[in-house]
Amino acid sequence: MFLPFKKQSNLSYRIIPIRQVVEKIERSYGVTLFHLSPKRIFFITKDRELCLCSPSSKFYKTVNRYWVDITIKQKEILDSYKKSLLVFRLENEQIFFVEWTRLSPLLTSKTMQYNTHEQYHWKLYIYNDYIHVGKSKNILSGEIEPFANWRKNEN
Repeated sequence: MFLPFKKQSNLSYRIIPIRQVVEKIERSYGVTLFHLSPKRIFFITKDRELCLCSPSSKFYKTVNRYWVDITIKQKEILDSYKKSLLVFRLENEQIFFVEWTRLSPLLTSKTMQYNTHEQYHWKLYIYNDYIHVGKSKNILSGEIEPFANWRKNEN
C-alpha cells in the first residue's frame, strides 16, 4: 500500500533546527540549557538566570511576512527569568533575535487577540527590519539575518 509523504515543516522550509540555536546560545552566553518540558520551544538554565524561547515560522507570501503567536503562558515563563531571549527561526535558515525586555512592554492587554485554539495571545508579524505587534501600531526594530552569520563575533 502506498502512503503519501508527509512534509515536515522544518525540512520543507529550511528552518534551522532548534538544537542549533540552543548550542549557539550556550556558546555565546557560557551556559548549559535544559529543555523546559513540556514546552517544545523553551530552554532554561538550572539557576533560572536565562530562558530561551525559539518559535519558528515559514514565510507567508500572500501577506509578505512571517508570523508567530505568543501565549499568556509563554509570556509568563519569559517574564519569570532574569534574562529571556527570543530567537525566531525563519524560513531559509534565517533568524530574528530579540531580548525579551525590548518586546515585553509592547505586549499589553490592548494588543491581545483571541481565538479558540490559542485563546488570548499576541500575534507578532515579522518583517525584514522590524516586528509588528498585531492590533496595535507597536513595532520593534531589528533585522532578519542568516543563521550562519548570527553572533559570529562571539564564537
